Amino acid sequence: MNFQDLEKHGYKILEELGHNLSGGRVTYKATHIPTNETVVIKQFQFLGSTWKETEYEAYEQESQILRRLSHPGIPRYLDNFETEQGFCLVQQYIEAQSLATSRSFKLEKIKKIALNLLRILVYLQSQNPPFIHRDIKPENILVDEDLKAYLIDFGFARQGGGEVTVSSVVKGTMGFMPPEQLFNRELTAASDLYGLGATLVCLLTGVKSNDIGTLIDADYQIHFRHLVPPLQRGWINWLEKMVQPLPKERFSSAKEALAALKPIDVHQLPKVRISQDSLLLKANQWPEKLTETITITNPIPKTVLSGRWEVAPHPSDPPHTPYDHSWISFSPQKFEGNQVACQITVDTAQLLSSVTYQRQLILHSNSSEETKIISLEVETGILPKRQSLNYSSLWFLYIFCCCAGAGLTLLNISWWILFLGLPGVAVVDLLLSSTESGIKKNPFTAIISAVLGSIIAGTICTVFFGRLFLSGQSGIGIRIILVMSGILGGAMLGINRLQEFEKMEDWKTLLGKIILGIIFLPYCITSLTIALLLPGIFLPVADVQQSRGIEPIRSRMIALLTGGVGVVSGIWLVLIIQILQGNVFNHLNLSFAVVWMSAMAIASGGTLFYLWYKQAIAIPKKHNKIFAHYQKSKLKFIQP
Repeated sequence: MNFQDLEKHGYKILEELGHNLSGGRVTYKATHIPTNETVVIKQFQFLGSTWKETEYEAYEQESQILRRLSHPGIPRYLDNFETEQGFCLVQQYIEAQSLATSRSFKLEKIKKIALNLLRILVYLQSQNPPFIHRDIKPENILVDEDLKAYLIDFGFARQGGGEVTVSSVVKGTMGFMPPEQLFNRELTAASDLYGLGATLVCLLTGVKSNDIGTLIDADYQIHFRHLVPPLQRGWINWLEKMVQPLPKERFSSAKEALAALKPIDVHQLPKVRISQDSLLLKANQWPEKLTETITITNPIPKTVLSGRWEVAPHPSDPPHTPYDHSWISFSPQKFEGNQVACQITVDTAQLLSSVTYQRQLILHSNSSEETKIISLEVETGILPKRQSLNYSSLWFLYIFCCCAGAGLTLLNISWWILFLGLPGVAVVDLLLSSTESGIKKNPFTAIISAVLGSIIAGTICTVFFGRLFLSGQSGIGIRIILVMSGILGGAMLGINRLQEFEKMEDWKTLLGKIILGIIFLPYCITSLTIALLLPGIFLPVADVQQSRGIEPIRSRMIALLTGGVGVVSGIWLVLIIQILQGNVFNHLNLSFAVVWMSAMAIASGGTLFYLWYKQAIAIPKKHNKIFAHYQKSKLKFIQP
């Protein structure tokens, strides 16, 4: 280097501060001869044939950017000139060392450095359009004895914020570039926060900038918590947010990051308060998903609790990562906040039936208690039995009820019964509410109670509403509709609402259910006939199904539904015959009411057929499939 070339421009070289031979850049400390001011000269050297136009553009770009900037944390631009060796850029000299120099700082000083650097980034991002530095790392940050921070080397900087897409050549330093910069994606105000966060990680843990890659996993997540002592973790969640791989998971800007850091006491740690230290989950059937919610709170002000869940290793469980387990899951698995509700879900599909499992759940957090252990006990449900219907008894019941339905229709007390002669609401309401514990305990009593309640409700409906219509054929029909609707309302209240009464529901809720029962479907008093026949015919048929592996409550459902379908079939059979003979239309006035009742009869009858298929075909088929799968895969299931 011929230093005389620089003296021609009024600068005397004092020493070399650094060089990048591959990039053709050398930095000198010099004196401006006319003013005796100490300056920094960055020389972009010509390297023979390796000098490219893009390198000149980088020099020109940095020169133009520095001319526009005026901030105490950015060495100001002074001059630029050209020599035989290359181009020179002159800046203010700062008496400070870079953070790449081996130094040790206390937590309060690291926080102060972070605040000063964030203020520089706030200034850069406040420009219109904003500046993105793109190469924040320990080597490009100077810190003096008073902890004043300075950001240098704007060779890779760009102006334009999120609207500027990076070039096809990746520029930056590995380990300090965010993933979006590494993959030539659009940069945002959050991009420089990643480099600053990685720099602070080096400062906090003592890891050299060249070794930052040892902390980065395949998903570009920086893991440094294990290198930070517990008493120094007061701001670790803030720092982890700074270096999140996804931009949307970082702070959105330097201004937001600065506001979040200011109130943090770097020595004060959050505390973990958990709603329960042990969990007991019980399943009724196999397989089943069980869920329990645990509430986690932090009472310490000006701190933010962050944590993640993990299942402790168990010799019977398949190998798993801290973030994934084969049959236990968490939502959310990672959290940040001072009051968080976490759902713990257990999928028993991979566990043995009728067995108790015990596991330990580990809550990792940034509190003084690094881990908290929660005991989990899971009792799996019973295995469905292999089921097969006794169709001979069901056929007998179906034919009997079909004849009963046809006989009731042929009595022709009123041709309206042809449209209303469907099995009663007691059956359907029982089926639709079969999860109620009171019905499961004593379904026979529930049905009888429903029928008695139906009669009372039907009478009330007739007294209050039947008088509104004219007497005669239309009046009789409408009265029957109201009676049958009343049966529905009474049944809905009498058969399975005992628990709701016990909860003392308000009158508006009960009134809504009564109205729903009145307007739902018009059923005939054959519901009473079915209920009266229940002890002598239905229960024996149900007992036969129960002996074939069907649950008691569902065996009675199947028997009731079979009888209901039989009654419907008998009524429809007679109706179709009379329609074909033309007898029905001799008495039938096709009014709106008649069309409506016909539609309801068809819809409600179809509902019975569907319910019968579900209870007698679909559910046994599903249970048998589950049973076969369990027996085939039993040896592969996880042991307790």
